[in-house]
Amino acid sequence: MQSDTICIWNLNLCYRTLGDGPDVLFVHGWASSGRMWGAAMQALADRYRCWAVDLVGFGDSDKPRNGWYALPNYTATLRQFAEVVGVRQAHVVGHSMGGMIALDLAASYPWLVRRLAVINPVVTGRIQFPLPPRLDTLDAVSGPRYPLPLLALARHAWPAAARFAARHPASAWASARSLVGRWGDWAKPTADSALGGIRAILNYDTTPLLPQIASPTLVMVGEHDPTISPGEGRLAADRIPNSRLEVLPAGHHIADEMPREFLALLSEFLAAAD
Repeated sequence: MQSDTICIWNLNLCYRTLGDGPDVLFVHGWASSGRMWGAAMQALADRYRCWAVDLVGFGDSDKPRNGWYALPNYTATLRQFAEVVGVRQAHVVGHSMGGMIALDLAASYPWLVRRLAVINPVVTGRIQFPLPPRLDTLDAVSGPRYPLPLLALARHAWPAAARFAARHPASAWASARSLVGRWGDWAKPTADSALGGIRAILNYDTTPLLPQIASPTLVMVGEHDPTISPGEGRLAADRIPNSRLEVLPAGHHIADEMPREFLALLSEFLAAAD
């Protein structure tokens, strides 16, 4: 797998590419990186040219100060990335926050998105676990800071996570293994980028845009997701005209928890374009 860096609007973006054929652009979720898509890229590389970008503020990409982080900025950066690397049209696959960005990309730049797959997407800006007080107005540049933002989020998320683990131990164990496997990615965001990414989600709602999405769309939902309500994905599938909903007995990280089922669904969906 080839890894490289490209400058978009004075920001260095790390990305990975593998394979040859029609383009597939993968978009990761909050506090993750393009590395999360490694197994999917390996599986698809014999038929597709796969791209996975580290979003601004995460992974090995640049992490600007707090004022940058807004959902339309992520969307515009991905569109510009595609233009610079020569991707004129792509299948787009997004997870969680990346699903929200993918939805926005398909609505804002319909000519760019050939087919769209979103996994446990954030749609309305609502997430299930309780957040630290005043997170939506926190100014990490001039105002008070959380010196350990991931720890602060974890403390507030713990009650919901514990309830999820008690009800669905198999999915909880698979989710925990997924998080531990990408622990390095959790350590890379700064206070500005971690909180800025969360605020970008909370301050955006793709619901009015969903009827505008013309791309054939696959929505995958984990029915035991403790982070993003399955209702978010169901809403997307209900409002996007040419969409299909798949509900799986999984949590938030379907690609890790049910890799064979995930790859089978994604491969079959992408192949329908051929």
